[in-house]
Amino acid sequence: MKYEELLRLLENKLNNLKSSYKLLLPDNSWVTEAIDNVKNLIIAKQNKIPEKEYFNREELLYQKTVTSLSELHDLNRIISFLEKVDKENLKVYLKKLKIVFNAPLLLMNENSNSNEPRNIMFELRFFSRFKEKEYATKLCLDHPDILVNTNNNEYAVECKRIFQPETLIDNTKDAINQLLKYSLNEQRRYGVVALSITRFFHSGNKRFEAKSENAARLRLNYEMRKLVEDNKDELLKPFTLKIPLLILEYSDCAVIDKPYNITLHDFIETANGRPSLFYKVLKDFNKFNENLSVTYYNSPGTIIH
Repeated sequence: MKYEELLRLLENKLNNLKSSYKLLLPDNSWVTEAIDNVKNLIIAKQNKIPEKEYFNREELLYQKTVTSLSELHDLNRIISFLEKVDKENLKVYLKKLKIVFNAPLLLMNENSNSNEPRNIMFELRFFSRFKEKEYATKLCLDHPDILVNTNNNEYAVECKRIFQPETLIDNTKDAINQLLKYSLNEQRRYGVVALSITRFFHSGNKRFEAKSENAARLRLNYEMRKLVEDNKDELLKPFTLKIPLLILEYSDCAVIDKPYNITLHDFIETANGRPSLFYKVLKDFNKFNENLSVTYYNSPGTIIH
């Protein structure tokens, strides 16, 4: 997708939000700033200004431009599924989308008071992913964040976005506690913890770059596996039989030459040698991602039928 095409599609969707749903961009939204950043990049390329010269014009211009491309790509994809949102979910969806519009543009400018918009953007990415794969999916205002129905089973999904590397374990425990407290009373309902780990690998002032999409995937798969291996015992110990799945998501813009994101999901078996319902999850979520990475930590645990 070319820069111009990305902007055209997104601006059409934003106009539709305004005319059909009365949802307007707030003043000083990151979306407006990001669109301006991409338009300026287009002009620079049309004028054949060398990238090094262009990005030296302003402090943090490179970070602002790459972040703009990445976030606009995500937003365009999320809004693309608006037409698939049923009436039951629409009000919640629009309310959450309105919050997304208020994020700071740069990750490095996030703090504990301003990270909610991107946290919710992570929820909407997951919701859209399930919708894309035609799962019966409900977006919730409280707990859990998402409910997924498939094969007569229901999955309560709690989404957490790591803000700093040292919060990996605490975020996981919070999600587990919320699932146990609010969401797992139904007999055929199981819990899923979904963690966005993008910021585990950088503090917000750096971006991931690779020479090719394949090289990026190989490197990120290695880093994601290493993250789990290094923290396996502490990370998996709090999980119970009713929460058989941990999903890790990494989503980032790989190169500035193309407005696309590298998004990887790793399905982690949480049993770690204990009895497991993981086989049930793999069967029920088989449509989630054709290139899904799956990590088993159950052997020689017992499969529960």
